[in-house]
Amino acid sequence: MKQILEIDDDKLISALLDLLKPMKKEDVLSDSQRREILLGIKQLDEGRRVSLKDFLGK
Repeated sequence: MKQILEIDDDKLISALLDLLKPMKKEDVLSDSQRREILLGIKQLDEGRRVSLKDFLGK
């Protein structure tokens, strides 16, 4: 916290403030991305998964 209070760079302060602002989930992912993630979670719940080694080998 002390280091943050000692920052004297306006651009860095602005960037930090942007990171701390709450984001709406609608602003983060598109509908298509959200559907893909939910599909992936469903597949994992059903036990359908691929090891990282196999995935990287494709």
